[in-house]
Amino acid sequence: MKTYCPHPQAAWLLRKGSLLLRFGQERETYAAGQWIFPRAEDGLQTFSEDAELLSIRFTLEWPTGIPLFDRSHSHSVAASEVRSYTQISERLLHYVEQHFPQADPHLRNVQLGLDPYFELQEIFAQWTSQTLKLLRSLKVPTTSPSHLDPRIRDALQRIGRQSWTDPMTTADLAVQVGLSLSQFNRLFLRETGLSAGQYREQLRRRAVQAALMDHSLTVKSIAMEYGFSSLPHFSAWVRKHFQTSPRAYRQAVQESTL
Repeated sequence: MKTYCPHPQAAWLLRKGSLLLRFGQERETYAAGQWIFPRAEDGLQTFSEDAELLSIRFTLEWPTGIPLFDRSHSHSVAASEVRSYTQISERLLHYVEQHFPQADPHLRNVQLGLDPYFELQEIFAQWTSQTLKLLRSLKVPTTSPSHLDPRIRDALQRIGRQSWTDPMTTADLAVQVGLSLSQFNRLFLRETGLSAGQYREQLRRRAVQAALMDHSLTVKSIAMEYGFSSLPHFSAWVRKHFQTSPRAYRQAVQESTL
């Protein structure tokens, strides 16, 4: 079994073979011909030796950092029942393979000309629209930040826009949304179930996971981008959250990708 990385979200079309996902004591099995949207939980994955996979990693979140859809459970559907979704996914894959044959599969840092950029945006927008329709058809619960206190919603958006190298303090956030520090801490915890510090760490954890999957980035550059003062500091943080070193985590994810 190999590591399953839950962030960014995955959409997998299992063209051949089989898949076993393991989350704690729970096991999920899938056969060829299925689209699979795994849950947002650290786990293990085993593909059969003959497996062929179309894999798309993506992020669908509100500006507050809350996922658009509940990710507490995995979902699947037969590809034969969603042919239009399979077609737009294959079109997206074909465009990337045609225009970026030598690129790392993570396109965050790929340099694009104006025309290819807008062409890719158009295809990705169509794919995203089809993804939303598919998840709704599977009755995946949607989320909404509208229930949040507007001051906390404002704070979440500010946190999402902040620089990791010069983050705002919780006291600064409280002032900017018009609350005392004690009021802010109580309200933030009540609305999100987390402290502001815990919420920041959750966002940073997801961002670092995604960055470590991008092999065009060095471990050092990732450490600097996300506000770590040194590689030993970053390595200790990664070990605390992922129980391994940055390079070992990156290697495990690479080996788990078909």
